[in-house]
Amino acid sequence: MSRETSMFRAAAATAMVLAIALVASACGTRLDEQTVREAVSTITAEDEEIAARALAERRLRTMQGLPPQTQLRRLVAMLARKGFGHGLALSTAREVVGSTQSD
Repeated sequence: MSRETSMFRAAAATAMVLAIALVASACGTRLDEQTVREAVSTITAEDEEIAARALAERRLRTMQGLPPQTQLRRLVAMLARKGFGHGLALSTAREVVGSTQSD
């Protein structure tokens, strides 16, 4: 595996950047398209779900005392700004907000 591929895999693992965002960030670099495609192909849907849930749980801790509808709306918006798809953002936010209500 090349150094460039390792660099992008590490970035994807630590930052959990979505495939689209990762490709977009690489557009301004001197990396060849094949290297970028290889790195992006290692990101799975499960990786994205884990990343979305971790972000949502962390952000939810700062929203204690807000109504659940407000928490949901803000979490979906935050995940969308981070580049997660609408469906994943909405389902993740619902799960996280719902889990705190049942506790």
